[in-house]
Parts: sequence; C-alpha cells; structure tokens
Amino acid sequence: MINAFIQIKTDAKKNFIKIAREILKIKGISEVHTVTGDYDIYAVLRAKNHEEIASIVTDKVHEISGIFDTNTVIALNSYADYNFSEIWATEIS
Repeated sequence: MINAFIQIKTDAKKNFIKIAREILKIKGISEVHTVTGDYDIYAVLRAKNHEEIASIVTDKVHEISGIFDTNTVIALNSYADYNFSEIWATEIS
C-alpha cells in the first residue's frame, strides 16, 4: 500500500467544504482536511501502486468542479504507534 497526500487548490468562489465532501467519496481517499496556507484541502490517498495514484488524481480528483490545481506527495515510509493497516483498512479495486 502506498500513502499519498494530495494538496488541493480550489476556486475561491466555490464552497471548499462541498468540494472536500466530494473528494471523500472517491474510493481510496481515507481522509480529507480543509487547511490554511498555500492549499485549501489536503486529502490522504492509499493506493496499490503509482499508476493507481496517477489515475485517481487525474481522472477523479481533477474532475471535481472547483479544483484548479493539485500537488501530490508520496510517502516513502510511515511511522506510528499503531498499525496503519488496521486503522485505515481501505479496500481498493
């Protein structure tokens, strides 16, 4: 499983809370956060491979009205005091 963090810029005229809820409907997206800073939304994506990440970002995230830019960061390693796979059990097809 590959973890990716999608940084998303939205059109200021659109409701970014509505956009965040639309992003959360995408299979593989486990968390969505509205944030301050250069981006409006951060989404956590868990995918089987890099091709799946590319497909979800380009074919699904970018298709949501109001999104005009993204930057995707791929985690090299993940560390925690808990088992990621138990907490974030996300079925991806």
